[in-house]
Amino acid sequence: MARCRVIEYLEGSLSDGGAETLVKDYVLFLDKDQFEPIVLVDWVFPDTANYKRLKDSGVKIVSIYKSYSIFYRAVNKFFREQYIDFKLKRILKKLKPDVIHIHLSALHHIDKIKSDLKGVKLFYTCHNMPSAFFGEDKREEDAAKKLIKDNDLRLIALHDDMKEELDEEFSVSNTVVLKNGIDLYKYSHPRVDKKEMRKSLNIPDNAFVVGHIGRFSPEKNHRFIIEVFSILIEKEPNAFLLLIGTGDEKGNIEKQIKEKGLENKVKILSGRTDISELLNSMDVFILPSLYEGLPISLIEAQASGKRCIVSDNINPSAFVSNHVIPLPLSDEEKWCDAILGRIDGPRYEDRLSDYDISKEIRKLERLYRGEI
Repeated sequence: MARCRVIEYLEGSLSDGGAETLVKDYVLFLDKDQFEPIVLVDWVFPDTANYKRLKDSGVKIVSIYKSYSIFYRAVNKFFREQYIDFKLKRILKKLKPDVIHIHLSALHHIDKIKSDLKGVKLFYTCHNMPSAFFGEDKREEDAAKKLIKDNDLRLIALHDDMKEELDEEFSVSNTVVLKNGIDLYKYSHPRVDKKEMRKSLNIPDNAFVVGHIGRFSPEKNHRFIIEVFSILIEKEPNAFLLLIGTGDEKGNIEKQIKEKGLENKVKILSGRTDISELLNSMDVFILPSLYEGLPISLIEAQASGKRCIVSDNINPSAFVSNHVIPLPLSDEEKWCDAILGRIDGPRYEDRLSDYDISKEIRKLERLYRGEI
């Protein structure tokens, strides 16, 4: 029997953000005897961890732009919409997918070629709060409504509250909940111990390491992290900040770090494939996001046994252990006290097993086969 050809279509590049990491795990864990996964992106940046992992595993990656050259950047600047629509149509006609799973802000491109996709199963995962995402991008909202009506687009939510919101927003009742699963064993059993990992990063063994994983973008609130850390360093001189990720805001954050005189106390890492080991090197994980869908990094941090100080904007569905302390973003001193262990959080039910990637992948496979 022929394998089901699945295209995971990501708007943007295969960076190291949460949505991109989830797509990477999807294609790595799918049963290759039944499915042939292909990752489709706008750009390819070979230095990202997710790209390296997929390339090393032999997964096919297709990019709409051939390179990040001056020519293609100019095309992207002046003719982005027309070029992507044109190339997308040609690529999909050549690949002949059975399933297209859409992520991030790519719905409006699919909508423009929907007449060519009759018979193709379409899915869309909402990676952020629907009210925030669709409220800010009416183009994506309109495209979703048209694709639901004309192509039976199926929506995928990351938790139950998101399902209710999506069902109500788009007047449907068949949104599927698919959790952001991870390889739990990998995070609870890192291959490199804390002392050795810190040594490799040139972080003092006696340092009190506060860490964050996430794309350098406004909603991740890195500016708040630096403000909190500048206060924390006065209370705990051995404090050290580890930031893992890349993104458009990175340069601005580096400037803020320099202005605060924290260059020797902050390390920024990008393109890393050893996230479980990096988490193990931390004492505390922080996530002061302005909004989130369901952050994979928070699930990973809890699986690693880290105390997690997080924004109360994050949906409690992501609080799956007793390691989480949610706080408002209005009190930086309180964040410092929580980081230093002077504040206890609520007691949450241990539900880490709900985020086992192997369970969620089997559900995804049933969805692709039309069994759900």
